[in-house]
Amino acid sequence: MSNLKCEMRKLNIIFATVVAGLLLFINVAVWSAVGSPIFILRFISAYVKALPLWLFGLFDFLSFALLGFALGAILGTQCRTYEVFKYRGAFFFVIGLTLAFVHHVTFFGAGMFLVSLLVIIIQCCFLALSAINFYKVSVISTVVLLVGGIWWLYLLIINLFSFFMM
Repeated sequence: MSNLKCEMRKLNIIFATVVAGLLLFINVAVWSAVGSPIFILRFISAYVKALPLWLFGLFDFLSFALLGFALGAILGTQCRTYEVFKYRGAFFFVIGLTLAFVHHVTFFGAGMFLVSLLVIIIQCCFLALSAINFYKVSVISTVVLLVGGIWWLYLLIINLFSFFMM
């Protein structure tokens, strides 16, 4: 319990919130550029039970907010002994995040199910690598990252079913 209190004292909430806001802004920009996923969701809903658009958007919004908070919490942590793990995890995280935006474009924008399936599998691998590195620096950031990453697993399942059913 004292370890959790120590981590809470080291947590820079303002920096984590700013990074989360930046990620949300980028996510909204990608959604605006690609367009609404409603057509793909309607198309695959005949084969796979998909969430309604408003719930889909809410979970996507919350997921990116949590992921941004986890990244901001890690980068805002002052811990000299674990600097390598912090920046290596952030590097893997940024690659995974970039792949998340590529997945949105390939799956919802272009309807390329095979490419988007490969992208999201690689994306989940980078999420796992960043979670392993984040765990060595902060357990709180790792838990927030994994909770936000549940959305990526949902998208992986949707993508798997849509690929094999088409």
